[in-house]
Amino acid sequence: MNNPSKSNGDEAIIAKFPIPVYIVGLSEEYRGHELENQLRNVESVVHRFHAFDARQLGSEDLSELVDQNAARFLQHRDLTPGEIGCAISHREALREVARADHNWAVILEDDARLNPVWITLHSILEELDCTKPRIILLWAQSDYTVLRASSHVRIQSERENVTVSRTFTPPPSAAAYVVNRAAAQLASCRSGNRIETVADWPPKWAYDVEFFVAYPWLASPAPDAKSTLQPARSHFESHDQESRIKRLTRHLESALCIRYLRRPAAYPGFRQFWMHEVTRPIQLARARRWGKRLDGNGPWIV
Repeated sequence: MNNPSKSNGDEAIIAKFPIPVYIVGLSEEYRGHELENQLRNVESVVHRFHAFDARQLGSEDLSELVDQNAARFLQHRDLTPGEIGCAISHREALREVARADHNWAVILEDDARLNPVWITLHSILEELDCTKPRIILLWAQSDYTVLRASSHVRIQSERENVTVSRTFTPPPSAAAYVVNRAAAQLASCRSGNRIETVADWPPKWAYDVEFFVAYPWLASPAPDAKSTLQPARSHFESHDQESRIKRLTRHLESALCIRYLRRPAAYPGFRQFWMHEVTRPIQLARARRWGKRLDGNGPWIV
């Protein structure tokens, strides 16, 4: 079986951009050549981080890598082999960052592409304390991203300006983000041997990290990129989709703390459970009903 914990980084490109950039992608289906060219143009230090492919593994090997009972509790369905491999890859990339001697590191999936406002990244990082566990999302799913209205910081460069805002809870997407060593170390020490959720911010550690988004997005998925995860994920979601009554029952059980009593080990403590199970859906519902957009396509502000 492949060793998911080993990073086979290519030789770094010596550059003026001091923040290391890790590109996560499958070796045999690598899609990051255009991204690497973009990064070379802005003189970035690039490391290719070979993702772990779990799609060809049998059920016995997969059972060593994933706790599907925990996944059903947290994700409300089983994880696909592709999701398992993706989560392992990001976990190992974070462990690589935790071991390295850098205040910040950029992690990009190989189908990400840089946007013109990428040039503001240095200015953004200069504004943020690197000693607290922090992650800055360079792209997120706007419809699920809720910002704190009081936390906006306007970052300006010679040609571009970006709003950096703290989010209420971790927004979905691990496609493009900047992580500091404190956050990577927290993720590393709390991540177990078996995967329990998708790569997008496991509850075991994400609710003890401050999440920010930089908008307009500094990166975004390539418009012609085909997801290696979505076909299998859609099949699982269509078969395991919760009914409206089941979902309402789950929310009620969360509000009454029944779900926490059923599986307290899924969270570091009660606060993280409450943030994930109660605060997160309430803030999203509130934003969709009474919030406003940063612009026509941007995140919600409450």
